[in-house]
Amino acid sequence: MDLPSGRSELPWSPEEAEQELYTAQREYRILQTYLASPTLWKDAWARFYRMVYRESAARLDAITEAFARALPAADPTESARRVLAWVQDFLYERDPSGLDFVPPLAAAFGRRGDCDSRALVMAAILEASGIDCVLMLSREYSHAMLAVDVPGGGQRFPFQGKEYLVAETTAKVGLGMIDSSQTDLSKWLGVELE
Repeated sequence: MDLPSGRSELPWSPEEAEQELYTAQREYRILQTYLASPTLWKDAWARFYRMVYRESAARLDAITEAFARALPAADPTESARRVLAWVQDFLYERDPSGLDFVPPLAAAFGRRGDCDSRALVMAAILEASGIDCVLMLSREYSHAMLAVDVPGGGQRFPFQGKEYLVAETTAKVGLGMIDSSQTDLSKWLGVELE
């Protein structure tokens, strides 16, 4: 696997990928039940991503450990920049199976996925390095991003008393940059993953 620190041989487990996919499919069926509800869709959406993240984070240990050795521990902003650049290089792909989502393990090892897949991979790597992250979801913009608690300039996302720096995972833009058509922060839902 190509990492920012160079090529690394990491173990791939088809069994773990299958279990992760099963969890994502199960949670997606639950999510579909509540999406039309004017009051429950936000909770259902947050649950979907939390459950998938919890299923996936430990399965990404080999990748998070490889990154931990390569990231500058004393500079969380630079660490976030490096991981962001890595996920921005993924092939843009949506899962054709109906989930509209590539689970994080398959996304990381295949270097593919769309906005939410990339954001979850980035969150797992940064959280394992001690950097607090929040998933940003927007129904109105049909988009997901990550927000990270690091110093630096750019667009901030307020969540639970903190101001997180946004990380756009699908466009090759710098940390803190957001598309000008998506800056209405009231249209974003913050989801704590840990």
